[in-house]
Amino acid sequence: MPPSDDSSDLSNTPRFPRLRGLRPGFGADDPSRNTAAFVATTVVLVTVYAYDSLVLSADAPLVAGWRPTVVDLLFATSLAGFALFVVAPLWTDRERTARYWSRLRQNRLAVVSFGYLLVVFVLGLVGPLVFDSAADPARVLQPPVGFGASEYIVSNCVGPTTEGLCRGSLRHPLGTGPYGRDMFSLVVEGMRVAVVIGFVTSMFVVPIATVVGVSAGYLGGWVDTLTMRYVDIQQTLPAFVVYLIAIYVFGRSLFLFLLVFGLLGWGGVARVVRSEVLSLREEPFVVAARSAGVKRWNIVRHHILPHVRETVVVAATRQIPLLVLVEAAISFMNLNDMTLLSWGETIARGTQGTPTVTWWISTIPVVFLTLTVVSLSVFGDALQDVLDA
Repeated sequence: MPPSDDSSDLSNTPRFPRLRGLRPGFGADDPSRNTAAFVATTVVLVTVYAYDSLVLSADAPLVAGWRPTVVDLLFATSLAGFALFVVAPLWTDRERTARYWSRLRQNRLAVVSFGYLLVVFVLGLVGPLVFDSAADPARVLQPPVGFGASEYIVSNCVGPTTEGLCRGSLRHPLGTGPYGRDMFSLVVEGMRVAVVIGFVTSMFVVPIATVVGVSAGYLGGWVDTLTMRYVDIQQTLPAFVVYLIAIYVFGRSLFLFLLVFGLLGWGGVARVVRSEVLSLREEPFVVAARSAGVKRWNIVRHHILPHVRETVVVAATRQIPLLVLVEAAISFMNLNDMTLLSWGETIARGTQGTPTVTWWISTIPVVFLTLTVVSLSVFGDALQDVLDA
């Protein structure tokens, strides 16, 4: 058989059963077109941000009183990547998507977790625009519906008062905080932070881990040695320690958190990808492709990446709950931007004063934080089962 640069015909040969009928789950529609669209979208977003920062005056908002931040730019870019490389291929390949959903439905807990995470995503995306989290001194420490608090604690009760207790009102179903902020709005603000953390850090972790893991696993030799030694060195210096040092130089901000944990959190995922590639490169279909003279890039593109995409997505998904917990811990220790209304910040404020009396201020965000972390973990495990089946 004469050498050929087109490796797609090898995947249709019965000699290679693992690739028979293979259609990658992520990016299968048209990777080149999706990549071009992502680059174009990123250029547009950067241009808009640059126009707002460099052209408009400081008191001139971009639209409707809003000025984008660097975090907004990163978040919008990560959403574009998610839409183009995950949602669009799944939407195009309806048969494969239906097969995934059929497998997922067999795990009822995973379905519930997926539904909860979908609600968190939607509320985190649009909720802060709909629900007002502004402080109202006239509505401080209102209890949740179904509970009461002493009139000595609640100076201006919004709900009914019985037996010296201020009862919760539907105007604030989850109560209010020490500054009069509605607790439901604070929960939604926390969802926003969690969604931003998940998407933006994944935008850093997924491409870096994929490039490093595939390069180390497929090329081997000095490339493998050099990259894995760097990963060893990187993992000896925890991102948390780097963040603690960085905040004293650059100040506390969500951008700094995303940058540090995004750029230093891909080592473990890269190792998983490398292990997968080491086994793939010895598979018969890859060996045959090399023997047929197929170029190295085409082998990686057609035979390696389709298998490791799902591996890296699952590995990155399992990192998100840990990062959400880390951010909450950092906020609880007052090492964050205190204007950022994350769950950790709300919990920290709820522990001040009389936490046993105004228990709902810290308890409610703890409940949502726990539900989110557990749901992410359950869905991550279920996603691996679905993709491996």
